Amino acid sequence: MGAYEVKKLYIDIFNLQNKSYDYDFAIDDRFFQSFDDSFINKGRATIKVSLSKSETFIEVSIHIDGIVELTCDRSLEKFDYPVALDPKLIFKFGHEEKELDDFMIQITRQTERIDLGQYIYEFISLALPMKKLHPRFMDAEEDGDSLVYSSEASESAGEGVVDPEQMNEDDIDPRWKKLIELKNIKR
Repeated sequence: MGAYEVKKLYIDIFNLQNKSYDYDFAIDDRFFQSFDDSFINKGRATIKVSLSKSETFIEVSIHIDGIVELTCDRSLEKFDYPVALDPKLIFKFGHEEKELDDFMIQITRQTERIDLGQYIYEFISLALPMKKLHPRFMDAEEDGDSLVYSSEASESAGEGVVDPEQMNEDDIDPRWKKLIELKNIKR
């Protein structure tokens, strides 16, 4: 088991030889609650890390398997959302510590340890859906039984959706006239 301090998942790298290493971590509610303004308050996951060190960089393959508690946007009910991810990070040796891109970080040769906590939190957060629906609503969404919004013109016509090009000038909401004109110009 690797070192675990609430939101810190350390791996000591200073004296590692150029070969592969495996680490196991487990995170729980305390991990998610330790981040400021976290929208995830409860969750648990097992994290398997494969670290491969070479002369110029360290490649870190991470496997995250767990569950986080979300709140349904529609019903405000709590539900468990499964998370299974396999991200990779590259820690490249250089003269200063800086983030080169989302998956490549430059570190110095004097860096004693790397902390994967923030990266794992971000990977999990980014894997969550924008629209959080309780599983009992998912079948309705997939079947097309979702809310449909319509304008007054389409309701008065007695149809579900009306093609704006088939409407009379008087039927078109003035806010939409300019958009229709722009659409027709681009054709």
